[in-house]
Amino acid sequence: MASLGKIPVFAGEDYAYWKVRMRAFLQSLGAEVWDITKNQAYEVLAVRVTPLQVTEHEANAKAINALFAGVSRAEFSRVQGFQEAHKVWTCLENYHEGTPQVKARLFETHRREYDNFTQGPGESIGDMFCRFQSIVNKVSANRSADALDYTEHEKALKLLYALDNSVWDLKVNTIIESAGYETLTMNELFSKLKATEVDNQTRAKLNGVPPSKSIALVTGLGRSSSNANSALGFSLASLPSVIDEQLETLGDDDLCLLINKFQRVYHNRQRRKNPGCYHCGDPNHFIADCPKKSSGGQNNNFDNYRHRDRDEGGSNKERRCHNLRSRDRDKGGHFDKESLMKRF
Repeated sequence: MASLGKIPVFAGEDYAYWKVRMRAFLQSLGAEVWDITKNQAYEVLAVRVTPLQVTEHEANAKAINALFAGVSRAEFSRVQGFQEAHKVWTCLENYHEGTPQVKARLFETHRREYDNFTQGPGESIGDMFCRFQSIVNKVSANRSADALDYTEHEKALKLLYALDNSVWDLKVNTIIESAGYETLTMNELFSKLKATEVDNQTRAKLNGVPPSKSIALVTGLGRSSSNANSALGFSLASLPSVIDEQLETLGDDDLCLLINKFQRVYHNRQRRKNPGCYHCGDPNHFIADCPKKSSGGQNNNFDNYRHRDRDEGGSNKERRCHNLRSRDRDKGGHFDKESLMKRF
């Protein structure tokens, strides 16, 4: 008789993985072994008379032997008092998966996770499919016996409409209008999306852009530009995952513009949080209505505001001008005023 392979051992972690492997192992010992493991009415008899009783007893002994050999010492202490295989199996199942009531709650939780599934920012197609399959497995593991399972076509459509529209909108419309849309499966969808992802990554590499984990970070590579580095665009949802190598591909002017925009948005947000009076700091009125402003007029108010900016470090524009003047002086002892005005 050929070897059936090594018995999978459960050490207290990842029960779902062990359960699938042990079920396959018990079934490989014979149909009667798995049947006796699921037969809740079976009891070990002190005396076996009929051939059926002998067959069931032998099947139960094989199942018990495999289950005892497939658990660690800590798990063995939970089931060592049972003589029937179905009691060992049910004990481990209830302890690590929960009672039917607990499984019903878990089913609802994972089903909501399934319903709300979407592609993460910068997530690759392979990672997205693996995460989706993990959720489907959890739903199936806690599904009641009378509940229907998702079909391959339903899962494929769920994945199709969960894609990031800012990246995959054109591809999604192409698949919807294709002839095989009504019978689309997960494997077919994965092949179509993965092929497109590889093509985009290859094109990005040929254009001198470092390959990223997902094409969600790369847009507009087909547009012509005088500067090859300016061809790299960013999706706002993917900016937190941008790496230094991708930022290095930007030109100096593009990088400076990007930084200035973020700084301007940040400062505007801070001012909106506490607009108030720039003269006395009272949030209940503006500087035009400030009762404490001096009689010097508008120029004094402007001077106060200007001195306040200097106390806080000066404006971004003043700092940029100072840096550019210093750099130009280092190069030639003077700076070009016209180019400075054009830049700002």
